[in-house]
Amino acid sequence: MIYLHEIIRVVPGREEDYMASVLSLSFIPDRKRERVGHLGQLGLFRAAEHSGRWPAVVNVWEHTDWGTLTHALARQFQDTARDAKMEDWWRANTDLRSGGHDRVLLPTAYTRDRASLERDGVRGRLFVHEIVKLNLGAVPQYLERLGDVLPSARALGWELVGAYRVAWRPREALILWALDEWAALGRLSGASDAKVRAWNDHRASVTVDLEEIVLLPGRMNPLRRHE
Repeated sequence: MIYLHEIIRVVPGREEDYMASVLSLSFIPDRKRERVGHLGQLGLFRAAEHSGRWPAVVNVWEHTDWGTLTHALARQFQDTARDAKMEDWWRANTDLRSGGHDRVLLPTAYTRDRASLERDGVRGRLFVHEIVKLNLGAVPQYLERLGDVLPSARALGWELVGAYRVAWRPREALILWALDEWAALGRLSGASDAKVRAWNDHRASVTVDLEEIVLLPGRMNPLRRHE
């Protein structure tokens, strides 16, 4: 799989409005779209106010391969056979957003796809989103070592949604965790488990920069755990 990841700067208080508008793209009358290989939403989230710059919405979309993703991008940026209905939607929603940043994510071998997350019942009441900046060439080893600590993290209430390399940004890794309760939020950094301590020490020694954002699932997020 391959993933399109978007951080959108939105108007305060309009996060759910923007997420609903994004999902409405699938229901625009007479809109031509290729569904083969575009598997839809992995998750829609909004940033919690206490954890960094806000307001923001994070969207993650799943595609089967580079071909389906690049086809979708071509329909946005090529004049021939462009997606005019999406252009109309984009212009009509400028009152909800002010900018953003997209990434293309390449999953690790241990990252589950959308169907597997659903099958395994992965859900969260909150999520932790990490953008990790490392030295050039350090991302593969970082992600490999992260894979070794997943059972210990799960025991502390941190369930991995996905761990990814970032295309065209070789110094970045992106990690998304699902947490079942707010009480789990500090457990990973303060754990006494030997594997988690070793991971935290390694992380501190190799990380050049780190942006952590606590995310709340949108009302129509398939990863959302309902009360």
